[in-house]
Amino acid sequence: MVIEIRSVKKEMKRSFLLGVLGGIFSFSMGILAFLIMVINQANGAIDTDLTINIVLAFLAGTLGIIGSAIGNRRGGVVLIASAMLALIATSLFGIPSFVFLLVAGVLSFKERGTPEIEYPVADGVAKGKKRSILFLHNYNFMSRWDNCFDI
Repeated sequence: MVIEIRSVKKEMKRSFLLGVLGGIFSFSMGILAFLIMVINQANGAIDTDLTINIVLAFLAGTLGIIGSAIGNRRGGVVLIASAMLALIATSLFGIPSFVFLLVAGVLSFKERGTPEIEYPVADGVAKGKKRSILFLHNYNFMSRWDNCFDI
């Protein structure tokens, strides 16, 4: 019996990459808002409390990464909500993260689903049936190679 193992490269989806990138931008804008708040308070400014904006920027980044990991329609809703939250939290500084998260949300709506992963197939077995990788341990692969190394 011959066993053929087919492997397929899993490609990262565009929505996942854009969502993670938007989340990272949102985190960085939250850090920037924190630094602006600290510098303003060190210089004696009175009304520079950006704590809510910082928390919202970090929340938007977290939701963006989670939404990109979920994928499909539910992830798209989370990504679009995260984009709006990033824009509200850091206004003008949040435009890059808004664009990345919004495009990722729209792309995740268009994705059909996860691609099928290939699996090992043995001769004589219907190719449509899923097989566990554990069935391979029953075959002695070295028995075929023993004859090759006779001295």
